[in-house]
Amino acid sequence: MRASFLLIVLTFLYLGNLFVVARYRPWRSPAAELVDDGLVLAGALHMHTRYSDGSGDTQSLARAASKAGLDFIVITDHNTHAGYDEAGYYGDVLVLVGEERTTDAGHMLVIGARVEGGRDPGTVARLTAQGGGIAAIAHPYGRRSWEGPVPEDVRAYEVVNADNEWRDESPLTLLSSLAALPVLRDAPWNRMIARDDRAWATFDSLSILRTLVPLASVDAHAAIEIGFGKLLPFPGYESLFRGIRTHVSLASPRTGDFETDRALLLAALQEGRVHLAYDGLGETTGFRFAATPDSTGLTLSVPFAKEVITRLYRDGALWREVEGGWHGAAPPGLYRAEVYQERTRLIPWIYSGPVRIGESLPRP
Repeated sequence: MRASFLLIVLTFLYLGNLFVVARYRPWRSPAAELVDDGLVLAGALHMHTRYSDGSGDTQSLARAASKAGLDFIVITDHNTHAGYDEAGYYGDVLVLVGEERTTDAGHMLVIGARVEGGRDPGTVARLTAQGGGIAAIAHPYGRRSWEGPVPEDVRAYEVVNADNEWRDESPLTLLSSLAALPVLRDAPWNRMIARDDRAWATFDSLSILRTLVPLASVDAHAAIEIGFGKLLPFPGYESLFRGIRTHVSLASPRTGDFETDRALLLAALQEGRVHLAYDGLGETTGFRFAATPDSTGLTLSVPFAKEVITRLYRDGALWREVEGGWHGAAPPGLYRAEVYQERTRLIPWIYSGPVRIGESLPRP
């Protein structure tokens, strides 16, 4: 009798937990808003294989990316070039291989270039730029924070890092979310989403004076040490690939040739034609944020135009807050947009890349 009562209590507690977590299930975007011109690729950046501290190999990561609906991934193992020759097309998934370099100031992603040894952050960034690649600051306020100035040749900055998202949750929230995973696929991860205020503040202060691109990184390992030299492949690559993405707008459609499409992707990243999205909250294909053709105003379109709050920032300060999309004139400055879903709280959904109106940067 007592066991039956306990079972009933536990069942109700579990159902109650599911009800709480289920409020973060993905929204369905209206089909009319999902305009796909074939130029915007969805991808995941910053992940690890068995060549460093991940649990999968290049082929298994590409397979997980395909299942998650990604167009590209960028693998960045720690301090090794071991996987560089494995870059290429795996089915329809474009796989780039870079590196996460440990420098004297913190971790730096090297994307699109091969840089030999050294720990000086300025040197690593300079050699990456000279090699036609992109140097990016990794998890600036994560477990291994960035310490010191950001080198001039750094062109990208992680403002979203999935590894930080779940590791800073309370044990109770983690337990509650993990318990719901067998029933709810995306909602448990969505529940942990939060804006990294410090990362955005630093990004804004830097991007006003230089070309800087925001990145959303999965920082996927699919490996948690559980003792005795064993690893638990969690959180899985595929689940992270579904949740957090960097969307890149190409100048022309990809061709299917690896070298050509790699160059298209790197050029788009370098020019900041990106938006960052928690696609686990709902598909963001219809999102657009750009200057008007005469460069005197802004145009913003978002899915669910009446069910989201958009915050427009100008030179790092909140400029205006609107419901849904927006179109209008804008004074000179550097603009970006943040789109929030109205759930039990305002939860970040989409971050745009910066758009400059009326002014030129001090340097390209």
